[in-house]
Amino acid sequence: MEVVSLRKSDLVLENQEGQVIEGKGSKSRKLFYSINVAKKLKNHLRNKNGKDFVFLYSQDKADAKSKTKAVRRMIDSVRKTAGIERKITPHMLRHTFATNHFANNKNIL
Repeated sequence: MEVVSLRKSDLVLENQEGQVIEGKGSKSRKLFYSINVAKKLKNHLRNKNGKDFVFLYSQDKADAKSKTKAVRRMIDSVRKTAGIERKITPHMLRHTFATNHFANNKNIL
């Protein structure tokens, strides 16, 4: 899951976009986010004191795996709080965002 390996240098907050190199199959992936998310990320990064990773992360694969599980648990917790019965995965969120973005902008590249 790319979010656990996201680095500050991967983000362009002014354009609400970024790029993740360490994606599936070591492929580069573009990511997009709202102005509201960009503001929250900017505030979050201000408190990072020079650390490169956006979220807690280390090169240790076991540590990255535990953080991936933590993200999945967080999504599950939000799902339950929202009263959604269907299981939601990070991939479903990415797919839904891409579908909605395409429907509104006709461009996902």
